[in-house]
Amino acid sequence: MRKFLFFALIILSSCSNGKIKFLSISNDPVYEEYLQKVTTSRDDEENIVYKYSEDYKEAYDYNFDFVRLPAQFLKTLTDCDKILSLNEHFSSDFFGGFTPLALQSVTINGKIFGIPDTIGDNRVIFYNKSLIDKIPANTDELFQLIKTSKDKEVFNFDKSDPENFIIWLYAFVENKSQYIDFINYRGEIVNSLYFYRNLANKTNYYNYPELKSRFSTGFISSIIDNEASYLRYKSDLGEKLGVSPLPILSKNGAGSSGWSIVYCYAIKRGLNERKLSRIKTLIGRLSSDKFHKNMMKYNKFSTKSAHITDDASSDANLDVIRSTLADSTPRPDFDYLKNFTGALKIKLKELSANKKSPITIYDELSEESEKF
Repeated sequence: MRKFLFFALIILSSCSNGKIKFLSISNDPVYEEYLQKVTTSRDDEENIVYKYSEDYKEAYDYNFDFVRLPAQFLKTLTDCDKILSLNEHFSSDFFGGFTPLALQSVTINGKIFGIPDTIGDNRVIFYNKSLIDKIPANTDELFQLIKTSKDKEVFNFDKSDPENFIIWLYAFVENKSQYIDFINYRGEIVNSLYFYRNLANKTNYYNYPELKSRFSTGFISSIIDNEASYLRYKSDLGEKLGVSPLPILSKNGAGSSGWSIVYCYAIKRGLNERKLSRIKTLIGRLSSDKFHKNMMKYNKFSTKSAHITDDASSDANLDVIRSTLADSTPRPDFDYLKNFTGALKIKLKELSANKKSPITIYDELSEESEKF
């Protein structure tokens, strides 16, 4: 305990305002203004980004530990000597998971300075040198920090998409060798980190605005259908954070099914009737034909096709990726997912009609989930 308190003190004293700071330029009004010029002037978007980089260079506050910027900012950042070369912090196997074009966009003179955030755009995670003095020494300390910190005490999310930064901080600390660990399983790890952090602090997880948007698009990436991923999730997250794992993923686990159970689990924390109605809505959406057709449509992508085209950023190639099924890509068991959520929907309707208490609903839905 004394060791952790000493560690936390170092972090709080070394961070500006006691925080690890993040910046996502895509949330910045000035950047949005430049993108608006693209649509009105029909100028090339890359030129706008370059202009933005130069115009904003003097005003940009480099006192950030993470930045998420377009790849075109690479030269601006390296000229200021603020960002880390990542060759010594990540293995060559890790970088082997990227397309050649994506890797080329973040490399100067053989040194890799950033990690492309997704396969579909040119946003890049850059690690500033200031992070070295603040970063947890290992994943145990990172999880302990998440578990004990209060909202915005250590992590400053004011101008960022926080889930991205949590996972890339985790990536940096653990120095995993496989890129696939962070792309395929990123959503589940992030969701769990957020859930456990706020559960430990008795904070209402569902106050977070990103939750609403995740149900429409973002959480599709968290679909998991691999038993090994559950075991990893259980050992790396549940046990290290000292909280029992959520009762999910016993067979062909899927992140979206997990969300249903996360909601059910949260009832035990005292959710009111208004929030209980969100569970009904969510499970209804998860068990609908329309939802599953959309899931099928958007999950038909292949990393292989991105390598073939050598360019994963254009709309045409994204269509190719999304329309291609790859045998090597784990596929969710949609029949199982639909049956699972459908059964929960029926059970929830029955329990609600009988005016069961929230805790009873949680317990009985958990029992229902164990049948699958």
